[in-house]
Amino acid sequence: MKKIICITLIAALVLLTAGCGLKNKAENVKIDLGESDIFSLEDRESAAACIIKKYKHDKCITQLNNVYYAGDKGSISEQQSREGLDDQAYDEIIAFMVSFHTSEKASAEGFSPDEDYTGYLQIFGRNNGGEWKFIDGGYPPVW
Repeated sequence: MKKIICITLIAALVLLTAGCGLKNKAENVKIDLGESDIFSLEDRESAAACIIKKYKHDKCITQLNNVYYAGDKGSISEQQSREGLDDQAYDEIIAFMVSFHTSEKASAEGFSPDEDYTGYLQIFGRNNGGEWKFIDGGYPPVW
């Protein structure tokens, strides 16, 4: 009888906590794709979608709040700062800014736990119009 009760309690705990990691972190995210003379609306939409996908799977982020295009100036600056770097050779680089809230365990990833971050840079690159790939993130230099 004790074995049945134990198994039932464990199963109940698993069911109660199973949804914790499945919370839609990007449920209320505000997206601003801005204007661009470099990237089409489709380019900016696909890059923003990559950012949302990245943050949905990030265990130290509890909520993604804002995603906005950093502008052509920011993207050009990031492109120029990476020219000649062998490990990040992309013919196009796009820069976005994000704001988010961290979890209690965020210090394992270098963030302060249970904090809001705003104006956090996200840089994605691609070649030949392919898929965007995450390159780097952090607080940006003044462009």
